[in-house]
Amino acid sequence: MPTFTSSRYTVSAATISANTSLTALRNAMLQVRPDHAQLTGGWASIEDAGSNLRVSNAAPPVSDPELWDDEGDYPERLVARFYFFRRDAQLVRALPQGSEQEHHYLDAVDVIVSAVPERTKTFQVLFASGNGSMLNGFVRALRALVADIDEKGTVRHDGAAIGFNPDLFLWLLVRAREDKQIDPSTEIQDVLATSARDNTRRSTMLSDGVDFDRPTFLVAVAEIDQLGPVRVVLRDEELKAKITTDVFAGGKFSVRKRETHYQDVVGDPETRLASLQDFAYLLLPKVIAAYNADTSWPTVRRTAEIRAAAQSLIARYEQKIADFDAANAAAALDADG
Repeated sequence: MPTFTSSRYTVSAATISANTSLTALRNAMLQVRPDHAQLTGGWASIEDAGSNLRVSNAAPPVSDPELWDDEGDYPERLVARFYFFRRDAQLVRALPQGSEQEHHYLDAVDVIVSAVPERTKTFQVLFASGNGSMLNGFVRALRALVADIDEKGTVRHDGAAIGFNPDLFLWLLVRAREDKQIDPSTEIQDVLATSARDNTRRSTMLSDGVDFDRPTFLVAVAEIDQLGPVRVVLRDEELKAKITTDVFAGGKFSVRKRETHYQDVVGDPETRLASLQDFAYLLLPKVIAAYNADTSWPTVRRTAEIRAAAQSLIARYEQKIADFDAANAAAALDADG
């Protein structure tokens, strides 16, 4: 059950384009409640107490989606949970004569909706994602909600305001090597891992830290493979926090709870919700803005990094050939001697 306060979750992003408002979206949600008798999904709050998540033959308590005021770096937000009923084959086998309600358990997707700055009638949707069938049902429900307000409204699973060009990953690695400070408050403490995928979709995982001297990394850069996702550690002085996150280009990320720490936040659910919002509304936008503002990167420095990687590989293997030839020559002398 990937909700914002569960121990493991991945956040995906979508865009609503519609003539609506957060208040109108909330009012529409209030009209669609989970129905245990009909086994149809509906909207409620993200309150965990008594939620009955993963409980069979159960309904969630009646609760309302909430509007949270803007605060600090957070915009005004509509925060809700979409409950739905999932049929379980094990329950069917265990209770062959049972009712449909006894064959289903309760699951959910959490969602935060906010207006996208400087884009009218556009809203970013952050939601805790699970498997594909879960997301398909959630996206259908969200589209139905929007259509009830604006028949021309759309929902696009496109990464919203936090999607970015995958080229950012190479830039991030170079930036972590050359200048870890993104701004006076935020720094790239470390890049712990990345993957590389070539044009045949074969992947290589680089873990235990990303070292620019590693041949596998140099090959990925020299062959202009697509890097990412990356596991990055960002530290922020104002937040008094260290947040470790797996980041994907398409507006998807996963906060790693055990490697994320706040000085002033106590309690796992609070930490998870704070880290999600801090990363989505503050830290990732800072990184994207710094990448977009680096005008020398696409014109000069990116090419220089690719060329340097290729030259390092050439020098490395020329030396290996020289060492191999020298070893063979020494072995021949020993044999003759």
